[in-house]
Amino acid sequence: MQRGCLRAPGCIRRTKHTVTVPAGTIPFHALIRVRYREIMSVVSDIMSCKICSAPVDNWAHAEVLHKYQVSYFMCSVCGFVNTERPYWLNEAYSEPIAPSDLGLVSRNLGLAVTADATIRLLFSQEKRFLDFGGGTGLFVRLMRDRGHDFFWSDEHTENTFATGFDVGDFAGQRFGLITAFEVFEHLEDPRPVLEKLLACTDSVLFTTGLLASPPPKPGEWWYSLASQLAVQRHFPC
Repeated sequence: MQRGCLRAPGCIRRTKHTVTVPAGTIPFHALIRVRYREIMSVVSDIMSCKICSAPVDNWAHAEVLHKYQVSYFMCSVCGFVNTERPYWLNEAYSEPIAPSDLGLVSRNLGLAVTADATIRLLFSQEKRFLDFGGGTGLFVRLMRDRGHDFFWSDEHTENTFATGFDVGDFAGQRFGLITAFEVFEHLEDPRPVLEKLLACTDSVLFTTGLLASPPPKPGEWWYSLASQLAVQRHFPC
């Protein structure tokens, strides 16, 4: 047998959960690629949408962190897109702020203006607020500078700008409003997280990416190109 090749038997039967490999010598990497696509096709048959529980389709493939081949699935009803189980998250979040993200500060400045106006208009009677997935704490610092009693929470990033205002485990605490900017597209399963937040507040102000129609494939979306982090989900328009 040649190195790096497998001798595939010609009598393998194909069922819904197996794959037939033609007889003969097949390069190992090609066999792995064939098996991967077949397995992902089977996975899509048993997966359901994490938003509406409808069936999902095997929609696209892309390279994550410049080395992992990842499958993307799209809900057949609501259009929600998510990856296979994100086994690369710990590695991705070892550097949670992407060096190529040149708009980080400007987006925080803009979000602070929007949140400030929203709070003054709709939540003026509330006294305590939380920024969930607060990153470096820049947004919390900006909101505190505007007179709002904001606190910070983030499991993946060091609090640089809002030290002293980390709430830690906030279960059981109450907030007039929780903000979650650029968070939901990174969650492995958004529903339990949203339920956790809504147990602590009646209102959540958040952002996420909306897919155009027709939806761009992974690699065509500017955010996934810029970050190379684990962009988990984005919603259709």
